[in-house]
Amino acid sequence: MKKQMIPQEILITPLLAAQWLQFNTGNRNLPVNNSKYYAELIRKGEFLTTHQALAFTGDIESPGRLLDGQTRLTAVIATGKPIKQWVFWNAPEVTFAAIDGGKPRSFVDHNPDYDKQSISVVNVFWWLSQPSVKRITRTDADKIWNAFGQQYQQLIDCCPTARKGLTCAAVRAAFCLCMYQNQSQAVEIANIYRNLALEKAENLPVAATRLCFKLLTIVGAGLEAVRVQFPFTHKAITPCNWSLTKLYGPESDYFQTLTKTIKSAANL
Repeated sequence: MKKQMIPQEILITPLLAAQWLQFNTGNRNLPVNNSKYYAELIRKGEFLTTHQALAFTGDIESPGRLLDGQTRLTAVIATGKPIKQWVFWNAPEVTFAAIDGGKPRSFVDHNPDYDKQSISVVNVFWWLSQPSVKRITRTDADKIWNAFGQQYQQLIDCCPTARKGLTCAAVRAAFCLCMYQNQSQAVEIANIYRNLALEKAENLPVAATRLCFKLLTIVGAGLEAVRVQFPFTHKAITPCNWSLTKLYGPESDYFQTLTKTIKSAANL
């Protein structure tokens, strides 16, 4: 006879999480990055109790097999902090095939007050401020936005136009940081962005003209490209460098100074 699934809200402690993981047999390999992300949410008080429950094939006395929840349980152990979660007992074994089969939700899906363009710039600051790339939490996104959101909005208000290769997220982030550091000249810097986006080279400082050509020659994507685009852009648009006739790659000390500024401004 088929047993009825029974939901129960339970405070899962690290000790209980470790006990329940003993029933984690035949599951997929642990998605380590997701587990680390959940742990970060738990540490910052952002992990919420939702309808998405853990699931066991047995009951609370004899749990059977853990069908869903290994990532959350691992995160609880990593943080040493308990979380409340719903648990379904007597989940049919056959339901395992239907778990996590859809497309994962993005940060914007969870936080619609950000759009793809703004969070892409926020992510550049996040990537550059971290020793290793990891998913950003809402808390850290808000810290970065509070530091540089005003400059971003001023930049977009000045020129919402985008040009492939010239106005990517790394370039916009560099402009935002430069405007933050040179607030008395923020309008002039935003106008450089506008002329860069509209490809009006005749209205650009010499260094920014060199930047235009440099950006168009950068190949690749992801963090590797960001680490080239961001410091090159920042160096070219910094007011004291506007008259540079040659644009050399910024040395590591320059890059480290920029990352320290980001961390300090956003309190990361």
